[in-house]
Amino acid sequence: MSERTEDRRPTCAFVGDQSLVVRCVEIAREQGLDVTAVASHSSDVLDGVAADGTDLIELRRPVDLAAAFTAREVDVLVSVAYLHIIPETVLARATTAINFHDGPLPHYAGLNVTTWALANGEVDHGVTWHVMTGDVDRGDVVTSVTFPIEPGDTALSLNARCFEAGAESFIDVARALVSGELDPRQQPDRPGRIYRRRERPIVVVDPSRPAADTARAIRAVHVGDRVVNTVGSAHLVIDGEPFVATDAEAIDGGTRPAGSVWSDAGETRIATVEGELVVRDVRRPDGRPAPAIGSQVSPSTDLAEALAEHDAALSDHEPWWRRQLADPPDTPTIETLVAVANAEHPHPDRPWTAADTLKNVVLRLDYPDGTSRPLIIGLPGDREVDMKRLEAQVAPAVPSPFEEDDFTKSLM
Repeated sequence: MSERTEDRRPTCAFVGDQSLVVRCVEIAREQGLDVTAVASHSSDVLDGVAADGTDLIELRRPVDLAAAFTAREVDVLVSVAYLHIIPETVLARATTAINFHDGPLPHYAGLNVTTWALANGEVDHGVTWHVMTGDVDRGDVVTSVTFPIEPGDTALSLNARCFEAGAESFIDVARALVSGELDPRQQPDRPGRIYRRRERPIVVVDPSRPAADTARAIRAVHVGDRVVNTVGSAHLVIDGEPFVATDAEAIDGGTRPAGSVWSDAGETRIATVEGELVVRDVRRPDGRPAPAIGSQVSPSTDLAEALAEHDAALSDHEPWWRRQLADPPDTPTIETLVAVANAEHPHPDRPWTAADTLKNVVLRLDYPDGTSRPLIIGLPGDREVDMKRLEAQVAPAVPSPFEEDDFTKSLM
């Protein structure tokens, strides 16, 4: 490691992917740390910290971090909002390695802990700066801050307050790093829990539960539209049609039977066994705003059980699909999609086939009154639409292929 001298500023490198990195780099510079490098998957972060004397390291994959630090040594390595485990080979390149964690330790270690704190009904939360070790979130505590959870907090608002507390408390951390007076303390010897990446709360609107519990669960998975949602959505099934709920609160209920659904001043209201659930933002699964919806919440036991059984395994594949959607390869056919899947994400037991894929077929429904609307059918990649069966199902509408010109028309 590089040796410290009284007249040399401590060298410091940051790794992280969110806006808090930019603020912490500013604080580090203000307090006298020599920020020599910043590594991030985010171009916005790298643009925000650009300055003479600071190497900007663009990470395309988590493994790129180890390569970037092969010949780099620093006095301090600071991890901020970096959701990957930093290899011990990288930790060894720094005299001191510190991590920002958006939860109180040891109670809420791991990922998505603001969501879990809300889902578990906690009344307060906090942030922790701690020394990084080979054990996830188990290093000695540098400093910590606690604050109350507000009644209407969502994962989005609680994350924002964690970032504010993290930036404010990092001022003292940076000062201690410059002065050499950092004094970490051992974490409390109390039971804690590590929340893993594939652990996510299953949220399905169920009118047999109190409205307050469901509203809290919905707010727990509301992370906003500016970050990647890794915690899932709140599912709502009305008259057999699926929707996603993103913002809700509980109010005192009336006399309507549990499960009843109605609209009031543009809001969707659902009667539960205890109180009413007011849902202000109901969307279709594809993100489009929902139209006026039906009258009865459908039974959700089967959906909840299916999600509980399969969600963790399905979540393992989401990063790969996000990469494909963000920067799709040249896969115009099912065959080339299967080839890409086998090459980049091989199945553990057998090759992927067309039957493992899902394709959307867009058709146009023409009604006797002269109106038309699109119909999207999802089916396995090795199957085709049975038009005769479809005609019987959608009558009196007449289905036909969705032509290229139809994409420029407003059919809704």
